[in-house]
Amino acid sequence: MREEERFFEYPEDSAVIAGAPVYLEAQLEEVREHDDTESALEKARERRVNWYRESIPGKNLYQILKKSSYGTLISGGKGPSLATAVLTEDNVFEGTVVVSEDTDPKKYARQQNLPEEFVYRESEFSHADSDPAPSIVDFGIELPAPLLIGRFANGSRYPFIPWGDGLTCSCPYKHDQPWRVMCKHELLASNICGFESSSIFIPKTRGIDIPHRARRFVSPEIAATHRSTTN
Repeated sequence: MREEERFFEYPEDSAVIAGAPVYLEAQLEEVREHDDTESALEKARERRVNWYRESIPGKNLYQILKKSSYGTLISGGKGPSLATAVLTEDNVFEGTVVVSEDTDPKKYARQQNLPEEFVYRESEFSHADSDPAPSIVDFGIELPAPLLIGRFANGSRYPFIPWGDGLTCSCPYKHDQPWRVMCKHELLASNICGFESSSIFIPKTRGIDIPHRARRFVSPEIAATHRSTTN
């Protein structure tokens, strides 16, 4: 929270809040439009503190670490300390192209000389019928678009969407509450990246070649400055 205090000290300075996390930046922009700016700013600060102290560790991270959550993605008691090859036995990351609903995937694949099995409509993914889950275009992505798709051990399929400096999973869990900063699919991806020589890219298991931006899971700036700590 100390790292974000500067954004609350200068909420009227667009150049300052431009460096804030995307969601916080949007919240501070709303604060500036509020009639009682000071009161709105204090409520935003209190909400942020509560997220870091209560909601994120207890209601988000603790929950996804359970066997009933992350455990559904790893079979046979496999733990997160195992190698990438083991974690990707049952979970596959595909390089794909996602097309609009009015586009015929097979016809598009033939026109672009792409394997048909790696061209999808968004309605084919697991989040398509979930109200909390955003659509790909909600992130400013124009279709057709090359995206990384996770096909997981529990049968679900979700695109990883470029957002901010990294990727966000499109599953409804994270997008149902703003304080949920990670889902079980992103936890799996972070473990896999950690075993890939601390790579910031999710390794493509199969599929077509896609731009590095579509696989960059972590911001290069964060990766360069992050220091692991243990208690």
